[in-house]
Amino acid sequence: MLVDGHYTTPEGATEPVYAPRTEAELAELQAVVENAMGFNSSRGDRVKISSAPFRDRLDPESVSASPVATPTWMFAAAAGGAAVLGLAAWMFLRRKRSRALTPEVLSLPARVSEVEGALARGDAGQPAALPGQAAAAALPEGRDAARERALALASADPERTADIIRGWLRTDQPA
Repeated sequence: MLVDGHYTTPEGATEPVYAPRTEAELAELQAVVENAMGFNSSRGDRVKISSAPFRDRLDPESVSASPVATPTWMFAAAAGGAAVLGLAAWMFLRRKRSRALTPEVLSLPARVSEVEGALARGDAGQPAALPGQAAAAALPEGRDAARERALALASADPERTADIIRGWLRTDQPA
């Protein structure tokens, strides 16, 4: 086992001077180690303690403290990881925003051209039965109650109603 010695700086000197441990100190340390390890000479246990300088013998001023250069691939890997993370976050937020900005478009019971044709075939200002009107008549509360309910919903949320009508007018196909 190696132990460090003592370092003392003499007067007028700048460098410390190494002094090895004395034999008495080494014997005391050996007794402590033997006691700690449960030394038994009949088993063949052996302990040898020596004093040696642990400090580096190089002059600290002569050694340049140059930092180890970071490999270029580490910077590229970090930039690539940041780019992938940023792209994933952007896609997540864009998907969430597009869901919030997409108005809900309710489907028409028929194409606009069919509705216009059905209105044109009506007699004395009374339109013929429009496609989908049979479903409204089959409602339990009746056609007039369904119409009143639809008007109440439209007046409660006119912005959504306008978005739905715009969606209907954008295409001549059922949504």
